[in-house]
Amino acid sequence: RIFYTIHNITNCKIVFVQNGIRSEWSDIFSEKKVVKKSNLKNFKVNYMFVFNNTIGKLYNSFIQGKFIAIGSFNNNIRKKNKIKKKKEILVISTYRTYGADEVIEKNKNITWGEFTKNDHFFIKWLKEFAENDKININILGRYSLKKTKKEYEYFKSFFKNNKFNYIENSPDRDVYRLVDSYEYIFTIDSTLGIESFSRGVRTGFFANRPNTHPIVTRKFGWMEKLPSRGPFWTHLNDKKEFHRIYKTVVNPKNKKWKNIFKKYNKKIMPYDRGNKIFKNILKKTLSE
Repeated sequence: RIFYTIHNITNCKIVFVQNGIRSEWSDIFSEKKVVKKSNLKNFKVNYMFVFNNTIGKLYNSFIQGKFIAIGSFNNNIRKKNKIKKKKEILVISTYRTYGADEVIEKNKNITWGEFTKNDHFFIKWLKEFAENDKININILGRYSLKKTKKEYEYFKSFFKNNKFNYIENSPDRDVYRLVDSYEYIFTIDSTLGIESFSRGVRTGFFANRPNTHPIVTRKFGWMEKLPSRGPFWTHLNDKKEFHRIYKTVVNPKNKKWKNIFKKYNKKIMPYDRGNKIFKNILKKTLSE
């Protein structure tokens, strides 16, 4: 919060760039006293470069400044790769190495086990659907195997004798090129998943973690005030719902997906190739 008060001690232009999912869980939006309009006189920046207009308006509820929806800055840097896509599934892992009893939300006494209690359905059902369609599954891991094998072993436990491809993390791994190279992407609640959708890749969100506050606020579309279910996402831990999302991503004709993308792209995360908007505003600001 100190960052938003820097204007009190300097005449420098102040900007910030949103770099990840915002929610009401261990985030600035969870601090109710901060969100009071009375803080407008205390919190001020010149520009806020945010994922979308809804998030910008939420920031504006307690921070003075102009918000500009540019999507994801990091995503915009990387141009869309026009390469032949593998007709396979890429799962963006949200795995963490926390223990089941480890408290991850002190105020609500929420443990990692409570938070992830539905996660196994995500892989179990996705694996079943993919096997029926003879589609290979690839896991985009969060961790390097040299650091820990827990993540690999976690996913391996679902496949047993069935093959799957685990893509470990590494300094030279290009996640944007990877999502561009697969036909179908699935995840629970990752920023990269939203960036994947922004790039026009068929992306499905099985946001089946508990619908309790503040956990629910991390789910896809929650902060944007989207309904709990849509053409490519669901907040329900229900096999039929999962299958509906799966079919939307895997089966539709290109035209159908393009219409879905066109309807939701700007609401969720526009794509500004090369961050032209950011650069133009920065150039203008520096010349003032």
